[in-house]
Amino acid sequence: MPSTAHPRIPRRHVHQVPARMTTFPLPNPPMTPHTKNFISRLSSVPPLGPLLSFIPHPLSPIPLDELLEAEERMAAAYTQAHAEDMKQDSNDDIDMCVSIVTAQWDTIAAQTGFCDTENIPYENLADWLEYSGATAVCPAVMSCNATMAASIIPCVPQPSIDNGSCAEMVSQHQLRVTQGLFQNEYCVLASFCYAWSNTDVLLLREYPSYVPQIPTTIQEERLSEAVFYNMTGGATLTTQQNAIDAYYSALTGTWSSASGPFGAQTLEKTNYDGPYPTSNKYIIDLWGIIRA
Repeated sequence: MPSTAHPRIPRRHVHQVPARMTTFPLPNPPMTPHTKNFISRLSSVPPLGPLLSFIPHPLSPIPLDELLEAEERMAAAYTQAHAEDMKQDSNDDIDMCVSIVTAQWDTIAAQTGFCDTENIPYENLADWLEYSGATAVCPAVMSCNATMAASIIPCVPQPSIDNGSCAEMVSQHQLRVTQGLFQNEYCVLASFCYAWSNTDVLLLREYPSYVPQIPTTIQEERLSEAVFYNMTGGATLTTQQNAIDAYYSALTGTWSSASGPFGAQTLEKTNYDGPYPTSNKYIIDLWGIIRA
């Protein structure tokens, strides 16, 4: 009995679609994001008809070259129609850059002592570039622009033996600042290293500018007794040695934010320690200011 199976077509007889050709509607490849973007914005480009004619008929084979050329023509048409808007956007960007650079130069001129002319000699500018990041350096004037100077958070000097430990303690404090300034050891110890300034400045540094009402120290709850007794080991009096031990302990095995927005972070323990002060004298000096 003869076989009813369909004869196998040799592979060489199978129709091959040209490499740079695609067919519709099967399969229907997705439109590129670039094309979607321009088509979605065509309603604002007069006249609409000629632009839509760039898009080939969806039921016929479309050479890829034609599709790419259509995208390019649409892009050119959109750019031409919106040239003035783009020019204005560019001018706005330039104006913003000028404002930013001017504000920065006002700050540099103030910190080098040349507000009168804002013309800074080489030696002074070189010194500023070299030493402005030093923790012990704070300028007398923060900006030549009085309005800006009033809005800048005051600089808090730190001696070199701090070694970056205060900045790390402040970072640990920031992860918990919404708990209260005096409600955990990290925040209390961060307050210690702002003894050369005040804790209102610390709060200004810790809260993002978008927070509408940044609390002041007087609005914070009093020192937690649990925190106090944890730092003293249960003693009713705290000592200089208690402060030293607590400071080094808090910088051992620091924490970081795993996720979450400001004030609601999920914290995770790290394997990092320090940086520690290069000398106990740093904490001893802080303790002397607090004790006085």
